[in-house]
Amino acid sequence: MLKAEQGADSLHSALSEARGAAEREAGRHELARERLAAARARRQTIEDELKGAVARLAGAEGRARQAEADAQAATAEYAAAAAEMEHARAMALKVKQTREAADAGLDEAKAKLFDALSRCAELRSARAARETEARMGRARSERLTGEIDARQAELAGLEAEAAAALEALERARAAADAASREHEACQGEVKRAEAAVRSAAEDVARCNAELASLEAAYNSLAGLQRDYEGYGRAVRALLSNARWRQLGLIGAVAELIKAPAEYEAAIEAALGGALQNIVATTADVATQAVYELKRLKAGRATFLPLDILRAQPAAGSDVPRKARGVIGLASELVTADPAHRVVVDYLLGRVLVVDNLESGTALARAGCRLRIATLDGDLISGSGAITGGERNDRQSGLMAGVRRLEELGERLARVRERAAGLTRAREEAQAAAGRAAAGLVAAEAALAEARGAQSDAEQRAQYLALKARSCQDTINSLEAQLAQLADEASSTADGAADDDKALAAAEEQRRELESVVAAMSEAAARARQDEAECGRNGADVAGRFASARERSTASRARLERAMGDVGELKAAATRLGEDLQAAAASIVVLEAELASAEETAAQAAATHAKVRAELDAAIATRSEASQLAAAAERAARAARRAETVLAEKLREASVEEARSAAEYEAARDRLTDTYAIEPDEALDRPTPVLSRDDICSQIDALRQQMEELGPVNHAAPEEAVALDERFSFLSEQLNDLEEAQNSLIEVVRECDRVCAEQFTTAFEQLRVEFSDVFTEIFGGGTADLVLDDPSAPLECGIDIVCQPPGKKLASMSLLSGGEKSLVAIALLFAIMRVKPSPVCVLDEIDAALDEANVARFVEMLKSVADTVQVIIVTHRKRTMECADTLFGVTMEEQGVSKVLSLAAPSYSR
Repeated sequence: MLKAEQGADSLHSALSEARGAAEREAGRHELARERLAAARARRQTIEDELKGAVARLAGAEGRARQAEADAQAATAEYAAAAAEMEHARAMALKVKQTREAADAGLDEAKAKLFDALSRCAELRSARAARETEARMGRARSERLTGEIDARQAELAGLEAEAAAALEALERARAAADAASREHEACQGEVKRAEAAVRSAAEDVARCNAELASLEAAYNSLAGLQRDYEGYGRAVRALLSNARWRQLGLIGAVAELIKAPAEYEAAIEAALGGALQNIVATTADVATQAVYELKRLKAGRATFLPLDILRAQPAAGSDVPRKARGVIGLASELVTADPAHRVVVDYLLGRVLVVDNLESGTALARAGCRLRIATLDGDLISGSGAITGGERNDRQSGLMAGVRRLEELGERLARVRERAAGLTRAREEAQAAAGRAAAGLVAAEAALAEARGAQSDAEQRAQYLALKARSCQDTINSLEAQLAQLADEASSTADGAADDDKALAAAEEQRRELESVVAAMSEAAARARQDEAECGRNGADVAGRFASARERSTASRARLERAMGDVGELKAAATRLGEDLQAAAASIVVLEAELASAEETAAQAAATHAKVRAELDAAIATRSEASQLAAAAERAARAARRAETVLAEKLREASVEEARSAAEYEAARDRLTDTYAIEPDEALDRPTPVLSRDDICSQIDALRQQMEELGPVNHAAPEEAVALDERFSFLSEQLNDLEEAQNSLIEVVRECDRVCAEQFTTAFEQLRVEFSDVFTEIFGGGTADLVLDDPSAPLECGIDIVCQPPGKKLASMSLLSGGEKSLVAIALLFAIMRVKPSPVCVLDEIDAALDEANVARFVEMLKSVADTVQVIIVTHRKRTMECADTLFGVTMEEQGVSKVLSLAAPSYSR
């Protein structure tokens, strides 16, 4: 078997290798055939291109000969025009030199005349200014003298007022100190009252929280008792119906018997399921109730009719009252209505309560035949069976629930009384706090008034002292100015005489220069006439020269293009010939490769067929051997499996027999001791029979459900109602919010749509205006505004793409500083055109521009001034010249600024 498999595997490998070799050779053969066909097609294409190139070369050589003849004729014409042009330039240069010399002489004479006129104007202005200054000095001296007298009188009055203000300030300070002390005392009283209110409120809150908790617990427990929670289905069905109460069902044993808390565990353990027994007035009522349960299929219940119930209490000699640990009979330790005493004796008349399990077992050994219950809830039957452990059955806690309800009612009454007292104390503390707060408000008002009076007095005193110092400083300054005016008047009188002499000399010089300027103007006019005539002649010669030069340049260009075409066509023909030879050589090589590939492919196919036949034979042999081995292995595994299963079943049957016997004994004892049911009676009841596994599964499932449910929440019904109401309220709120959200989303979408439409419209208008303004302000070029994401115009960015004259298209970030400023100005003016504003304020927007760009900016500024009032802050003279009104700030005296304004008619003159 192993040898056959190894042979088959080796043949598989050989087959794969042969198949791969055959496929590779077939591919090589197909590739060689395709390459050969491509090479032949290439050769035909090269032959066609070579014929076309030869024909184009003949035409290009003819055009080159014609272009060479045209170029020689144009060169001769250009040489003649150049000689004539040189002669005209020499004459124009000579005339220009003459005119420039005349203009220079005239400009020099005008400059001297302008200086003389300026000097005369300056001297006349200086003389007038001296006269005005002297007149103003005399008037100012008189004004200063009167002002000094008035200031001295004012100073005397201020000193008297300052003394009175200081006395008032002292009185205000004393009143403010007294009011501050009263305010601090009121603040302390308010803090103490507020602390008392907070303490009382905290006590009330804690008491209310305790009261709410007790009320919730009481209501929950009362509801459970009212609904007979923890009782069987049959008990709840009867006792929760008021009709059966009226018919004669008194109640359950657990609610009719009361026991001290220390005995509750013992009494509940002794009663067990009897806690849910229903006490009835008569047997007839009990019979009707049984029929009702059958009709309703509500389960079973035990009834204790008072008219036929007979108790068999223990005899006095059977009760070992003096034994160690004995507390007494259970019927003596509980209380109940006298009418129900027979029920107590019937259920608990033969139950003895002891302190612990050790005392009970001692009594059982001594021969006591009564049922014994310990304070921990353990039981010892009359036959000696012991029941105990952790108590978690459903019967426990029924009597304790009734007792806890009574205790909660008593505690609730006490807490309500305490809450009322705390509420009264809180109200009294709040009233005291209100009185203290009113006193604090009055004290604050008095303190504010006193401090206001003190502040007014301080400000008055400071104001009068400051005003007195200022008045004295003013007097000193006025006296110094008066002395300075006397010195200035003396120097002004001396300078006036010198100005008169200088003015007479300047007037004489002005008259002489005016004669010289008139003569020089006539000479300059004649020179300009000669230059204009020479210019007209030179223009004609220049036109003929330019025409000849253009014809010569065009002829040379045609000659160069023709020679270039000839060279390119010759090179192309040579290259095509070489390509044709290479194609022929490659065809020969490819034909040889194709023949070799066909031979190799045939050999590979033969090898593959041989290996395939050997592999088919090996596979058949291996299949037969595999079938025999598999059959033998299956038979051995089946025998081993059957042996293991039978042994396991035998062991499980033995274990199950022993466990069933033990469980039967335990179940029989539990029926007899706990439920007082004989095994034969239990077998007669129609109880479905379940296997142990099913019962264990149900027990595990029920325990898991109990653990998942957790402790019982007695307030769950009330909480469920509140949660349902809150759920309904929150659901309505959620629906309202969702509707509002959807409405708002629609509004936002509509706003976005309208904004996008308006933005797109305005943006397209701005693009057109920006392109036009850019062309105007740059003197050419193009510019555009481009959205980063046209699908989201409200969220994307905007790129500015510009192409100034003579430059390539680029982003704004690649421009120079001046160009960036011009682009920003162009965008600003484009926005003004699209949506003009009434007023526009520009702050040194032209600071980065040179003189040429400032001129363009000024022209653009004038174009928008018709529709927009422009206020511009600038230091550029060209920008100032275009303004209708100029505003400036100057400082004639140190620390004193003065605003000057000048309208356009004034400074244009």
